[in-house]
Amino acid sequence: IELAGGSDTAAPAAMPNSGSTAAVPANAGTRPIDAKSIAVLAFDNMSPDKDNEYFSDGVAEEILNALAKIDDLKVAGRTSSFYFKGRNESLATIGSTLGVAHVLEGSVRKQGERLRISAKLLRVSDGVELWADTFDGTDADIFALQESIAQQVTGQLKVALNAGQHGRLVDVGTGDPDAYALYLRATDVFNRRDSMRYEEAIAALQQALQRDPQFARAHSRLATIYFVFASSLGAGRYAALVAQAREHAEQALRLSPELAEPHAVLGVLHQGARRYAEAHKAYERALQLDAADITANFWSALLQCTTGHTARCERGLEKTLEIDPLLPNALNWRARLLLSAGDLEAAERTMARARGAGFQALWFTGSWIALKRGDLAGARTQALDMV
Repeated sequence: IELAGGSDTAAPAAMPNSGSTAAVPANAGTRPIDAKSIAVLAFDNMSPDKDNEYFSDGVAEEILNALAKIDDLKVAGRTSSFYFKGRNESLATIGSTLGVAHVLEGSVRKQGERLRISAKLLRVSDGVELWADTFDGTDADIFALQESIAQQVTGQLKVALNAGQHGRLVDVGTGDPDAYALYLRATDVFNRRDSMRYEEAIAALQQALQRDPQFARAHSRLATIYFVFASSLGAGRYAALVAQAREHAEQALRLSPELAEPHAVLGVLHQGARRYAEAHKAYERALQLDAADITANFWSALLQCTTGHTARCERGLEKTLEIDPLLPNALNWRARLLLSAGDLEAAERTMARARGAGFQALWFTGSWIALKRGDLAGARTQALDMV
């Protein structure tokens, strides 16, 4: 089972620039766009230290995650929103591709303990800047600065906050800014699926937990990284890493039962052990807690594929792609289902979108399409790409 996005998917900034049309959904521009919808793009790193890019990305992702929990607001998923990082695309292209009416842009400048975060909210239809502001503070103020931006956005879009959200939108789970920075550094490795740096990410999260043992989100992210690390290695270390993943997922839930991510990790562990009923319950609980959690949505869909429930798998993938329309591995799996149904044209279009979004491991789907067309030489060439 591959994690949402695929373990070999590069970070958006490192993706080959295949042109904006390759990744645009086939129905872009025809779908009705909700006025209360937004994409949070990756914030620019304006710091003298370019290594702080992980921090600027993390600030944007935290705001995105906070907004995604508001039922009255549609928020494009992280993979799709961050796809446009480093690309000179128009607002119209971004809005059409992601199906959103608004875009939040920003930048982060970090120098020592000093922080400056700038943000602006743009309306896609006419490019009008609805709101812009700059926030200054120190590392210790990072939580309040993120909260201020999220609150300003909800106010501008006039969205109704869910019960219990009127007090706070951003809850990072720790009061220690250094533990939080370590969490963001590890999350950057996770988002890039940089398997050569998984041990570095694990060490960063362990340091975060030394600083704040009650940091449930650090336990949760540690569980996820242990799982993807186990999946990227041979059988020799798999059992030990999976055991660590389970231990940290369970500890995260003991500290913070409302987190969705650790339930998803337990689900994928049950799935790997072929305990499908338990996996289904775990995914169901994750989605009850956070219906927009992209990993839970994608893994849950793959469970349906694994157990032969094709229609449910298709609905799950469609929901996943509604949230995150450029999620590469979800596009790959959608292409496989279209191919199984005999729709070669749609399968090829969807595979092209997966390739445009940066997914590299398309040899199986490509070979299958070539075989369906009777192109044995093409199938052989696609298969050789695996080597």
